[in-house]
Amino acid sequence: MKGKSLQSTIFLDYPANCTLFTVIQRLTFTFVATGCYGYWMVLDTGWFRAIEVVTGDWSKLLLLNHSTAQSLNRTMYYLIYKPYLMMSQFSREGDKPTLADLPFVFGKDVYPVGRLDADSEGLLLLTSDKRLNHRLLDPAFRHQRTYYAQVEGEVTDEALRQLSAGVTISVDGKAYHTLPAHAVRIPEPAIPERNPPIRYRASIPTSWIALTLHEGKNRQVRRMTAAVGFPTLRLVRWSIEEVTAAGMRPGDVQEVGRRELLAALHIR
Repeated sequence: MKGKSLQSTIFLDYPANCTLFTVIQRLTFTFVATGCYGYWMVLDTGWFRAIEVVTGDWSKLLLLNHSTAQSLNRTMYYLIYKPYLMMSQFSREGDKPTLADLPFVFGKDVYPVGRLDADSEGLLLLTSDKRLNHRLLDPAFRHQRTYYAQVEGEVTDEALRQLSAGVTISVDGKAYHTLPAHAVRIPEPAIPERNPPIRYRASIPTSWIALTLHEGKNRQVRRMTAAVGFPTLRLVRWSIEEVTAAGMRPGDVQEVGRRELLAALHIR
């Protein structure tokens, strides 16, 4: 048996027959809208509820003690460093990885606040707090989001000026002029490497910019940098207001407290 601690959750690989367990009672329930199956089981350390990770082979189980199971009914807040090519959702679309593949048990009715495209990386906030979802997604509140973008070519001062002033892009087939932003050239940031890395071409240099927006249109950063002649090769959302991805790695999940989070988001 191999296991590792993950905050208050223990992730274990077990044989499909689970012969080490004494099954007391079987029950069916809905968990994070996946329709998993639960068991009451007795281990040497006491009573546990085992929840299947939906793999179809029963070889992976998540074990929660009573205190952890009770905490799942609270309003919860999580920060995730979304890996490259992972979908910002729990539901399946073919064989694409989703948030359900993360080795973490999320609270009830938790969903992403906004989303990152599959080919983008970085900070993603999940919560069951509908009020917070509204405050961050309603354009009227204009919360700032900072992205690190690696672009093709040596970005010019004129391109940065245009990005800051606003550029015209296509949104839902219609011309849209972006709100004023803040765009600056930066050294290559100290962020986790992407897997796989971008394609290297010796004849074409790249550069990095930090772009802070107060809105979130579909693929907006990529469309903005393309509009000024510098296509985005890699895109990482680094922060939302003062909440950052500092110290996180792709696939990391951090549970955060409500008061701490709202203060960092400048929400009262």
